[in-house]
Amino acid sequence: MSEPNDHIIELVDEEGNVFSFNVVEAFEIEGQKYAVLTPVDEDSEDALVLKVEVSAEGEEFLYEIEDDEEWDMVVQVWEALGEA
Repeated sequence: MSEPNDHIIELVDEEGNVFSFNVVEAFEIEGQKYAVLTPVDEDSEDALVLKVEVSAEGEEFLYEIEDDEEWDMVVQVWEALGEA
């Protein structure tokens, strides 16, 4: 996820459905990586903001942000990046 522009990734849900997303933005806060994704197939302004975790083997995994305080912090940083 080092090149967020024009980078497309596929995510698989619990039921095995595959969804394609554009990586709109990737940024780091206090050593934790985050990615902002938008669906490839839809003309929607909705975005997913996910936490990026790296396994011991170097493979990246994306997770939902479940902590409200962390979510608020990430949204504030993303909005600030959009204003820059």
